[in-house]
Amino acid sequence: MDFAELWLYSNLPAYKSDFKKIEQQIKKSDVLITDGTHRIVGLMFDEKIADSPVITIQCIRSEVAFAKQIAFANNIKIVQHRVLSALLFQEYTTGSCIREREYGVIARIYAKLDRFRR
Repeated sequence: MDFAELWLYSNLPAYKSDFKKIEQQIKKSDVLITDGTHRIVGLMFDEKIADSPVITIQCIRSEVAFAKQIAFANNIKIVQHRVLSALLFQEYTTGSCIREREYGVIARIYAKLDRFRR
């Protein structure tokens, strides 16, 4: 067993807890915005919590595949939008409310979701 394998096995409980947190945050999301492979950002809109959508999670690289699996298993929509995922990832942190200048594009995404068609 080499050093990398030894390190991974010694830190496995930490990874399991990280993936559990990711899973919980994804389940709170209404939609995940992705660039396809490198980034994924979760959004949730609840009028009781905030007047605008909130960033629930931000994942990069190896976490993206896991996030997609959790989303598919829980019937959470994944929308591919490279520019928006990059913007949300660079300008916001988890728990941040979306500013008005992004309302238009995010409103169009929410309009396509079945849960918000009424």
